[in-house]
Amino acid sequence: MNQPDTIVAQATPLGYSGVSTVRLSGPLSRKILGDLCGESNLEPRKTTLLRLLNKNKDTVDRALVTFFPCPQSYTGEDVIEISCHGSPAIVEEVISLACVSGARIADPGEFTKRAFLNGKMDLIQAESVMSLIEAKTIESVCAQQKIISGELSESIQKLKSELVNSLSGLENEMDILEEEISSGFVDGLGGTIDSLINNVSTLIKSYKFGRYLTSGVQVVLTGKPNVGKSTLLNQIIGKSRSIVSETPGTTRDIIDCEVILCGVPVRLFDTAGIRETTSFVENEGVVRAKKMLQNADLILNVFDDKKDISINEDDPKQVYILNKMDLRKKKSSKKSIIHISALTGEGVGLVKNHIISSLGLRRISTDTTHISSLRQKNALDSAHLCLKKANSLIKTKNLELPLLAFELRSALDSIDTILGKTTVDDILNNIFSNFCVGK
Repeated sequence: MNQPDTIVAQATPLGYSGVSTVRLSGPLSRKILGDLCGESNLEPRKTTLLRLLNKNKDTVDRALVTFFPCPQSYTGEDVIEISCHGSPAIVEEVISLACVSGARIADPGEFTKRAFLNGKMDLIQAESVMSLIEAKTIESVCAQQKIISGELSESIQKLKSELVNSLSGLENEMDILEEEISSGFVDGLGGTIDSLINNVSTLIKSYKFGRYLTSGVQVVLTGKPNVGKSTLLNQIIGKSRSIVSETPGTTRDIIDCEVILCGVPVRLFDTAGIRETTSFVENEGVVRAKKMLQNADLILNVFDDKKDISINEDDPKQVYILNKMDLRKKKSSKKSIIHISALTGEGVGLVKNHIISSLGLRRISTDTTHISSLRQKNALDSAHLCLKKANSLIKTKNLELPLLAFELRSALDSIDTILGKTTVDDILNNIFSNFCVGK
């Protein structure tokens, strides 16, 4: 499905650098290269030093040029990569000259979108390209590389093959059925559906850690004003990020920063002290703090008086921290309370370890393939629901084969959506619009 037009974009970050790369993809790539440097017959995948010329035949730059012929390229089209000096003026001129010769500026993610449309990768792999670019830790890089290599796609394809085989057998039974369906066929199909449910459930459960590696986790510090939330945050990250003051209500807005724990980006949010106030600005900070608590993966409740602590044992998201132990002679005997001195740093290591253990960060393994996209999880949830309905149908006394076939087809449609086989254009456009230009 090669596109009729040719696109161009800078593939390296904007700004000054030693080298910048301009990428072309499409049927006019070689013709445009000929206009730029008078040479279009390059040996595939061999880097060649060429002069880039403007319309007056003045030298714009001397650049390393590589030609990747269709279909053995990233996009599946003719691709030219020009590595020039990293001056924004040079890059802008090269792109401008390419547009004069027939190219157009690429949309965000259009190179990868063309790779998907031309069958160079499925939608799972395409999404993982963006996650790889945005990866903040080497653990996240390794996880995304496994997906790009096709490991997750293979697992999804296996689910699809089992569903297709089950549907084929069911359709055959429906076509030739003249009397009651055999118990052997029903038992075999039921076993396959049970297996599919378990495999889909395993993939859905992997989303939690996949999201952690890709997007990180949100840990929110909350409590009354002046209990030491800001001081604790500064101790955890090892530098001053929040303003510390003895005046209650100093933190009016949400302050956030990031620390890496067990290869996972942990974003810490220092919120306004929660109390009744007549100050409009402080009250707005309290409202925002309460909203942030709803989306938190973990909540650090900070106190400086044990009388204020009311422990909810049924909520694993809640962590209870009693600060200012340096001013206190006696400690609470409750194991669910972490005693610290945010001022001296004593006990802060226990808080870090509790964050790690509460979120299960030590259990994250890059040897396991995780799903990391909410779109993928939603599709798997839909497939899982259809399979559960099919499982209930097959256990009924008067089995209705058309209804069973409908649920299996619906599950198959959801699986196809994950791979991009039946994904509608507006979803595709939304996915690739989040990519950077040039990728």
